[in-house]
Amino acid sequence: MKKVLLKYLLPLSLMLVVVLSLCACSCGGNSKKEEKETTKQATTTAPETTVPETTVPETSSNLPTEEEMTIIAKDLIEACNTIKQLSSCAIEKDTDTTYTSPEGYLYYYVTDSRFQNFGDINEFVDQHFTLSYASEKYPWLATPDKYDGVPPFLYLTDPSSLEGLYVIQGGKGFSIFDPESELTFSDVTPDSFTVSLEYNNFGEQARAYIHIVKDNGTWKVNGVDDNN
Repeated sequence: MKKVLLKYLLPLSLMLVVVLSLCACSCGGNSKKEEKETTKQATTTAPETTVPETTVPETSSNLPTEEEMTIIAKDLIEACNTIKQLSSCAIEKDTDTTYTSPEGYLYYYVTDSRFQNFGDINEFVDQHFTLSYASEKYPWLATPDKYDGVPPFLYLTDPSSLEGLYVIQGGKGFSIFDPESELTFSDVTPDSFTVSLEYNNFGEQARAYIHIVKDNGTWKVNGVDDNN
């Protein structure tokens, strides 16, 4: 009986060993394959992506508010009135203190405390008007001490006269802008805008347009359209 059992069990044992060996090889191969794939995935670098640059759109937050423009405009409207006075030789003066130039022109001593010399005039123009506009519209004010022509202003140091600034006799009429009138704003950008207002132009109602720009951080007049 034992011989019979050994006869049949021995082949079965050998078959079982072969089957187990094949299973072990199969599992080991899959494990190594998975390990290689995992390593490959781990060492793969994701491609770089380029984020496009974005431009901040111009929004209302970049623009001056109406309140800010009103304050700026009123100050520069007053400056427009002052420069008209200067260009028309209509500033405060003492008509009893005079000087006659060698060419025969009569000058009066200036008593306006804002303008006591050429430096005061230069500073006023520079603070309120762009150089391009002032040089074109008021060359005798932009560079009064270099004006080529009959100078509207003289600064005298002659011992025979009272030292100071003198303005020539005469001048022309001019219209005044009222900064308290209704102001309308247009063409508003972060660095410029236009203000318009009605004014009395020698008895007739007219509208003026004042172009204002930011010049090196300072708001200045860059042009005036008032038919004058």
